[in-house]
Amino acid sequence: MTDTWFIYRDFDVTQMLAVGRALYGTTPDGDIVQISRTFTNDNGRPILALWRSGSIGFSRDWQRKFVSRLFVTMKPEARSMIEASIRTNRDSRATRRIISQGLATFTNASFKNWSFGVNRQPQTRRFRVKGRKLTYLQLSFSSETDWSTATILAAHMRVMFAGDVRD
Repeated sequence: MTDTWFIYRDFDVTQMLAVGRALYGTTPDGDIVQISRTFTNDNGRPILALWRSGSIGFSRDWQRKFVSRLFVTMKPEARSMIEASIRTNRDSRATRRIISQGLATFTNASFKNWSFGVNRQPQTRRFRVKGRKLTYLQLSFSSETDWSTATILAAHMRVMFAGDVRD
């Protein structure tokens, strides 16, 4: 396992058992199910994956900040897509960006999200965001598809510091 935490609702598993590197669970009906990253859906239903940071003050709670760029590094996978969003204390509407990093493969090919990428090394994507005169920022990553996976390796923001916070 990686050091990853997630919330999974509607997960009808009463007991879990690790056998070697595989993870299995039992349902209240007595069925045995395998839990694996290779499954991109839950019996045909999309899996909602959500990660949210806390309120990030960039170690300077007393200063206003401007955030103009978001850099996200994803692990290249056959069909990886995730939505990044930023909320600030000045604007509760989230700035959203779709991030995809696909590898060219015909295994389970989906032309909805096609890429001719052949480099198997992680790639960093740059996105413009508008965070002006903020004090705190919340970064979140989410996915609700039944066909994609995503592994975020790093996320960084370009932050410029301004004057002191005002009321």
